[in-house]
Amino acid sequence: MKIKPSFWTLIGAIALPLILVGITVLALWAWHDNVTAPPYAPAYSSNPAKPSPMPESPYQLVGVITSGWVRAEWLYFEVPDRLWIGSSDAAFGVDLKGQLQTRMALPAGARAMTADPAHGCYYVALTDRVVVVKAGGEKGAEWVSPGRRAIFTSLACDDRFVYAADAGQRVVWQFDKSTGELLMRLGLRDPEQDIPGFIIPSPYFSLALAPDGLLRVVNPGRHSIEAYTADGHLEMRWGRASWNIDGFVGCCNPSYLAIMGDGRFVTSEKGLRRIKVYDAQGRFESLVATPEQLASGNAVPESETEPCPVAVDPRSTGDGRIWVLIPGTGLIRVFNRADRGADGGKQP
Repeated sequence: MKIKPSFWTLIGAIALPLILVGITVLALWAWHDNVTAPPYAPAYSSNPAKPSPMPESPYQLVGVITSGWVRAEWLYFEVPDRLWIGSSDAAFGVDLKGQLQTRMALPAGARAMTADPAHGCYYVALTDRVVVVKAGGEKGAEWVSPGRRAIFTSLACDDRFVYAADAGQRVVWQFDKSTGELLMRLGLRDPEQDIPGFIIPSPYFSLALAPDGLLRVVNPGRHSIEAYTADGHLEMRWGRASWNIDGFVGCCNPSYLAIMGDGRFVTSEKGLRRIKVYDAQGRFESLVATPEQLASGNAVPESETEPCPVAVDPRSTGDGRIWVLIPGTGLIRVFNRADRGADGGKQP
């Protein structure tokens, strides 16, 4: 005996595919609306141009720190004279000559660190939360996570706040430094405020505080660097997608950012691995290191396209040293302007 489908079964069979198509169309519309918001420019084209020739760099390699720690993943410079070389569970502190000073165990999953001299502690970014670590290495307070999708990648702090770049949720979180309270999020798309929103195709999302007091945040998918006030206003932005040396190429660059004491920016790119310097207004100033100078010699070609973490002394001028971690090697290459020798730029 044949069973005839009911009226509602037929309606469901027709409606369900239409609903799924509608959801797909809405998702594609939202994605397109996001990635085409100004000032986005395509990273690739069907007929891409070739990179412009690398200009001669005024920087030279003045030293190599051989840490022997191939698991090293990030760098942080602590004033006055300590460079931290970190991994997911520990950090080694070396002096300006690369001599080991101290080792500090970190909570598992450490991805970035920033120091707070006023409170005698460090703030350490885990995957989805910030942990306070005392100067002696003891774990302190663990702040609330802003969500399961959070992927913290970079930290910075001033006299009031700690800022955490969240690549998973594509925002920057602001925490009260004294209490750990989550105060607000910065960079969420808001056309009325001319905030385009962050596009982060890969887990590289860097930020740093500049001497002018504004927080600089890389918007890698838009190939730009944005400046925010503490109350979340976007003050300015610069950068463009271009094969020319003054632009950024690939899906999402720059990958890392550091800022000198005179406001100059040091950027690190993935794909076409290179380090560059821009002035305080975002104008290209010079190449620091080419892909050949940043090569690890690894037999796996893909590893040569990973970005190199960078660090600078935040008090230095534009002729200061730049520390560059070569992924997977434990090597930190030190660059300085050729006319300044190995001693670096002006320090206070």
